[in-house]
Amino acid sequence: RGRGTFPRPPRDGARQAQNRLLRDQISLAARTRVTVLEHAMARMPRQVAAALGAEAGAPALRIVRVRHDARSPISHTTCHLPADLAPLLPRRRISSLPVSATLAAAGLRLARFRERITATLADTQAARHLGVDVGTALIAMTRLVEDEAGRVVELLQALYRPDRYEYRVEYTADGARDDAPWRAAITDSRG
Repeated sequence: RGRGTFPRPPRDGARQAQNRLLRDQISLAARTRVTVLEHAMARMPRQVAAALGAEAGAPALRIVRVRHDARSPISHTTCHLPADLAPLLPRRRISSLPVSATLAAAGLRLARFRERITATLADTQAARHLGVDVGTALIAMTRLVEDEAGRVVELLQALYRPDRYEYRVEYTADGARDDAPWRAAITDSRG
């Protein structure tokens, strides 16, 4: 008795980090509103299909939104989700919340968020929706969200106005701290 193999309780670190990430996203959403430009099933281009682990041309739910606050547009986002998740996100459920928060509220257990941040220039569509000139420098962020099984359940491609949005990372000399996740903030360049 008392000998053998015993299961360990799951680590709470990943779940806590996810909860902080979603809280930060929801905090931003609470101060803004979104306009849904598109909510439809669409055939996936090759790069989107590769990210979602699907065949090029397979159907996916595509959601295009513009996030605003009282002053101006802040971001233009395009979100792709596997077709089988579309029932979790009918158009009437699309609000100012991030899509990942809506998925989590629908019961999907999200486990991993991977982001890549770079810069790009505004094309005609982004410029029109963000209220900037074509060729304006924008922050470009790509986020892949995985569920607990490791399946990519969301591909988010976001363009941000750098005069209205900044991305902050806090860390210590001995590595990333669990209690200091990334912070995203709406900024006001007028001071």
